[in-house]
Amino acid sequence: MDGGDGGNGGALTVYYRNPADLRQIYVDARGGRGGLGGRGGEGAAGCRCRYRDWDVQTCSGGTCTTERFICRDGDDGHYGRDGSRGAEGQLGALSLINQTEPLLPETPSQTQILDVLIRQPLALSRNLWQERSGATARLAPGSIVAETYREYVGRVEGRVQVVWEAPRSPNDFFTLAPTAAIQADGTTTVTFPQELWVTGNYQQAGDLTTYVVTGAVQASDATRLAWGTIGGQNGDFVAAVIDRAGESEYLNTSFHLTYRTANGDPRDDRRLRYTTQYEGTLPADLVTRDNDRFELALGRLPVSGRHLQGGTYVQMELTIQRSLGSNAATQTLSWQGRL
Repeated sequence: MDGGDGGNGGALTVYYRNPADLRQIYVDARGGRGGLGGRGGEGAAGCRCRYRDWDVQTCSGGTCTTERFICRDGDDGHYGRDGSRGAEGQLGALSLINQTEPLLPETPSQTQILDVLIRQPLALSRNLWQERSGATARLAPGSIVAETYREYVGRVEGRVQVVWEAPRSPNDFFTLAPTAAIQADGTTTVTFPQELWVTGNYQQAGDLTTYVVTGAVQASDATRLAWGTIGGQNGDFVAAVIDRAGESEYLNTSFHLTYRTANGDPRDDRRLRYTTQYEGTLPADLVTRDNDRFELALGRLPVSGRHLQGGTYVQMELTIQRSLGSNAATQTLSWQGRL
């Protein structure tokens, strides 16, 4: 068996006022030694045959058969491999703080339900550190510690709050929990959970950062679309799409259509093949919206008129993209039938 790895050296934090005083501190933060590997075991002697060969006679119903058996000595076992020595533990790390007062606790981020973020600001703080090299040169000669160390360089603090100016009421989203965080440069951000799509902007007043929400949609409501009425032929061929969540006023929507047609009757011809007549994003002038109902003027597609005639067998695949700010999702609707 292999030896276990040695433990890492301990982390050391030193508060000081005079940098010269650090040269009086001797540190031994070496890692633990790796354990020795176990010795491999000796291989055992192989089994030896008492008899080299023999016959066994078996009789049944007056008929006898003889079966011959042969024995060969077993091979001797191999000696086991000695285990490897465990790895040495890593050197401990040094942190330096040029003051004698203990550092204040930090709260670099908070996750709270939206109701809390709207009602009151959240206080955030972050202690700042700079990574440097040359730890042993700062300490007493002969010190053993990782050369890369960190030094406290200050602190940033701020407050953050959400202001709701979206048309939708926030009541439906109160239990969702955004995360507010303060960065090393002092800027404050609000990250909303994936279940909630928002748009907005940041405003700053002193140490208070306000995120003003101007638009909001439940993510799952973005893709609750369904076919409506599909009918007509030639230039009057129209397909409707219904937004069952009623969010179309707040979302950007685009349609990508693949339109295929076939000659003949699929009920009579199982090998009927459809041919693509149009594939691409529907031009904006072919799409109209009436509240939560979209009408697609497919009779005005740039395809030959014979592919829009009554009796034509059609396959359609409509990929719909919904977006709000940087959030986006797609949904695909399929339809097959006869004009």
